[in-house]
Amino acid sequence: EKPEERAYRNYQKFFGRYITFFLIGQLQTLITVLGSVLFVGIQCKHVFLFWLAMAITSLAFTMIAYSLTYAFGNVGEAIVVVLMVVQVAGSGGTFPIEVLPKVFQILYHYMPFAYAMGAARETIAGMYQNDYWHYLAGLGVYIIVSLIIGLVISIPCKKLMNSIDKSKGKTDLLI
Repeated sequence: EKPEERAYRNYQKFFGRYITFFLIGQLQTLITVLGSVLFVGIQCKHVFLFWLAMAITSLAFTMIAYSLTYAFGNVGEAIVVVLMVVQVAGSGGTFPIEVLPKVFQILYHYMPFAYAMGAARETIAGMYQNDYWHYLAGLGVYIIVSLIIGLVISIPCKKLMNSIDKSKGKTDLLI
């Protein structure tokens, strides 16, 4: 039996493809953290925890992007682009959240970037109680939701996407 003919389970397909994105994301994280600490020279009180926060941030964002794309195809890719644009604009990444429009101030608490920035801030400026772990737990929620999308919701979506692709193939509208 040839490997391409073997029927893989959904989780095997999901994680088999995701490992590439995970490894690239973690390599980028390591380069960014080392560059920030060694080259830029940020004054980081907890370097290991800074790396850990950024590694979990990378895991969360790659998992979100991959899960949406895996489950919804091109539509998922479009959703990811919109989410990333809203993240930068509405998470205090460009301007303090207090000066942004009210809609962004409301959305801020539901954006993973806010938790990532909070965790990074704790490691750079110093820890306050359990805030660091609270921020990592917030990112963990996004990872869990992404896994549910990729491993559970993708199953009926794949069937729908396949039927849409077959019907598109019967028309002469799309190449």
